[in-house]
Amino acid sequence: FGALTHYELYRASGGRRQHLKTARMYLRALEKVSFCPNVKPFLVFLQAEKMAARHPKDTTAVTQAYLTVIEEMGQIGWSHMKAFANERVYRFLRNSGEHALAQKHLQKAVEVYEIEWGALGKAEMLKVEQARLFVSSQSLCQEGPKEGLEITAPGSQ
Repeated sequence: FGALTHYELYRASGGRRQHLKTARMYLRALEKVSFCPNVKPFLVFLQAEKMAARHPKDTTAVTQAYLTVIEEMGQIGWSHMKAFANERVYRFLRNSGEHALAQKHLQKAVEVYEIEWGALGKAEMLKVEQARLFVSSQSLCQEGPKEGLEITAPGSQ
């Protein structure tokens, strides 16, 4: 999880290269023992994180990388990591402005944490975040157009 932490710190710090360098160091160490079957799922996860850190505007490719992680974790029965991958893609998409798709992954993370993994506290924490996200998006929708901004239907000009 050291690499994961440093990929997140890289994004949160606005791109401090030291975090990316440290994350790569952890990733290379894992790649050296990739022959171990328990390592492969973590490598797939870290490759998605690396892509998210290095190509934050390529939401399609990054989302696909996370979907690969989710599928891999589901196939081997690692529900906790499947939920975590859904949570990570949710945060990535939310930060990229893809709110509708982010919401879908947040709901899936809650579902997997709660039903498959039994992590009720974690699921509850994400439900609170989900409620805040919903309230926030509703208040934006209810504000309406800003003063001086006229909205017209196409063809009604």
